[in-house]
Amino acid sequence: MRESPHPFFSRYKTILLLGASIAILTGILFWPAVHYELVNLDDVVYISENRMVQNGLSWSAIRDAFTSIYQVMWAPGLWISYMADIELFGVSPWGAHFTNILLHALNALLAYLLFWHWTRKPWRAFWAAAIWAWHPLRVESVAWLSARKDVLSSLFFLACLLFYCLAHRAPLPESGSPARTWPRRVWDAASLLSLALGLTVKPMLVTTPAVLLLLDAWPLRRVSFRFPEIARTSLRLVAEKWPYWLLVAASAWLAIAAHAQGSSLGSFPLSKRLLTLPLNYAFYLLKTVYPVRLTVLYTDLLFHPIDVLIVSFFLLAITLLVWRYRRQSPAPMIGWLWFLGVMLPASGIIRFGVQSLADRFTYLPALGLSIIALPLFPARRPLSRSIRFVLCAALLLAAAALTRQQLPVWRDSDRLYDQLLRFSPDNAYGLAQRASQLERQGHLQEAEDLMARACKSPSYTDNHQIQLAKIMASQGNAQEARDHLLSVKLLSPGSSGGAYHFALAMVLNQLRAYPEAARHARLAAEALSPHDLIRNDLNLLGMVIASRMDDPEGALEWARNFPPYR
Repeated sequence: MRESPHPFFSRYKTILLLGASIAILTGILFWPAVHYELVNLDDVVYISENRMVQNGLSWSAIRDAFTSIYQVMWAPGLWISYMADIELFGVSPWGAHFTNILLHALNALLAYLLFWHWTRKPWRAFWAAAIWAWHPLRVESVAWLSARKDVLSSLFFLACLLFYCLAHRAPLPESGSPARTWPRRVWDAASLLSLALGLTVKPMLVTTPAVLLLLDAWPLRRVSFRFPEIARTSLRLVAEKWPYWLLVAASAWLAIAAHAQGSSLGSFPLSKRLLTLPLNYAFYLLKTVYPVRLTVLYTDLLFHPIDVLIVSFFLLAITLLVWRYRRQSPAPMIGWLWFLGVMLPASGIIRFGVQSLADRFTYLPALGLSIIALPLFPARRPLSRSIRFVLCAALLLAAAALTRQQLPVWRDSDRLYDQLLRFSPDNAYGLAQRASQLERQGHLQEAEDLMARACKSPSYTDNHQIQLAKIMASQGNAQEARDHLLSVKLLSPGSSGGAYHFALAMVLNQLRAYPEAARHARLAAEALSPHDLIRNDLNLLGMVIASRMDDPEGALEWARNFPPYR
């Protein structure tokens, strides 16, 4: 006799099957990335040259992760995740890529569960989550190991939202009944803990309390869209989230303090940042609808004041449209405000370093665009259901095809920078990577010319200037390399000072200016992070310089700092 299925499975069979499907299909779609290499854009300094993570998980490494500023970031959750990769899979990059793919698949599942929880329509939830998870703009966040910040912080962010919805969808407990208050307190605590964990990975989650306020309006309906009630209840809803506000304030302070150490906050005037704000939003909307010419680094948008006015009018028109539609369905308005708000820290108004636009910045904001799409396809008639199914399937297949096409760009550094130079021929990062290729092949003069061109690009960094000096020195032009380094004015002395003084010490050692070389070696030791593997080379250089100065005590001091000689 055939056994009947479990009642829970019978009731939730469609939800469970669709949830499993979106996680599995997302993993399959991005699986080719598991065979990719580290790329020479943050991956090296984050992982292979980061002494803090190279030995895997240990109490001392975890302590260092929480107490150190590395690469002008306080991100202990990020560093611990890399430690776990090495502990589980070794130093091969396939394990770290597998983790990124797994995290993204879990995020797709959580997004689906949230959308279903809000709408109770499993197929709409599946489509909205899948179009987000399979979109080619997600490739950078998944295939780039340094973008672990996106997929890991988003896992905690989505868990935070899910726990918050579970807490506030439950019926209110009766007054004075502790037995019925504990579930809500547990969900609230889990939500708060998830946010705290997410902030240890990436401070972009500072907008989370504002997102929770949006969820209070829809789907939780803790406040209506009538202005008198909004005014009456908004202060209470804001005040009840005081633990969330405290967490994001602490995270914002730590992020600003860390970036200030590297002097990487940028020097762009506030007026220019405000003018480019609507253009950046329009750029991301355009890339979402028409995802072509995707690359790892984009140049700043050039604009005329009339462009700003046109784009601002367009954004305002969308805002008014979703506001008028709120009575039929509030989801589009909530999704649009989600997109605008969550994107704000990465929209260019707060600028860290030289980059203001990136595909990975859309990872969480684009979920708001999926929320907008939730009610767009009503299915009251069989014909409309069929049309909706065909349209949704076609969009998903197109997104998946574009994603598969974009993934190989991240196979290795050479492909990544070839793609960059195809769209931005004068980009400093692409030129520097090609110069490094020529240097490895022994074409030193060509490498020097190309690196000099990179240093004249508007997107150059301190590292490009330092690399140019090293190529000069490798050709025997140590005096020219010294003069070049001394003429450089560092853009980020806090983060680049260690590498700068190290390069200068090497050049001065070649010139036999040993006292001056020793001084710069000490300055490099003071400026470099204790977790930077370049310290090994610095210790060896310091030993050589001290020996040539006939200073055995100094050489011994450098040797004690070198782990194999300690």
